[in-house]
Parts: sequence; C-alpha cells; structure tokens
Amino acid sequence: MQLKDSSSRRCRDLDPGDHVLRIERAVHRAAGQLRFVEPKTPRSRRVLLVAEIAMADFNAHGARQARERMAAGDSWHDGDLISASSIGTPMEPRNVRIHMVDLVTRQQMSQWLQELRRHVLVEQQLHRSALPSGR
Repeated sequence: MQLKDSSSRRCRDLDPGDHVLRIERAVHRAAGQLRFVEPKTPRSRRVLLVAEIAMADFNAHGARQARERMAAGDSWHDGDLISASSIGTPMEPRNVRIHMVDLVTRQQMSQWLQELRRHVLVEQQLHRSALPSGR
C-alpha cells in the first residue's frame, strides 16, 4: 500500500473483528482535484492483516477524529475516511507524507523520552540502594 493512497481508506474498509483492512480504491489527482479511483491492477485490490496494536491506534484515532468532526460542525464533509483533513475531506498525498514524518518523529521522541525516564528511575533506585541505612 502506498502512503499516498492511505487517504482513500474508508472506515468501512477496516474490519476490527477480523483485524483486516480492505484495499478497494486509490486516490488520484485529476483536473486539480483528488478523486477516488479503482486500483490500477487486480493485485492492488487486496486484504491486509492489521496487528492488534494498530487496531488500538485506529480506535484512538477514531476518537480524535470524532472530536475534529464536532469542532468542524457544518464544515465537516463526511466521506467515511480513516485519514481525513480537519474538515473531513481527503488529505493531500503530500500532507499525508508530512503528517506521517511528523508522527514518526514524535513517536521516536516519545520512545526516547520513555527510555530516558527509565534510565533516570534506575539511577535513582541504584543511588537509594547505595545509601547507608538510616538515611
């Protein structure tokens, strides 16, 4: 699955019961607008298994998107999209790439901070256990 096509995935393409994502369409720019099109080849239409942790992320994302939908009010365009702009329209492929790089960077920073926190806690514990009793 190409990253740029992630903006064409619909919520109904995701089956949380079976942990699968059905790939049934792609996004294409025509006449200056994003359009949903049939996949180019029969092999492009497929079903992908989704890991349990990714399903949890999809659920959290759905909650965030519901808040965006409420904030957008009448501006929201309900296209049943998993990855939508802040008003529910398909995301520009270049914006999907930027968003993913930002997400990965934040995730890496979060993992680094968690690792740092673990090291600090271990150091504190070692320091406490090295103190003479009675202190």
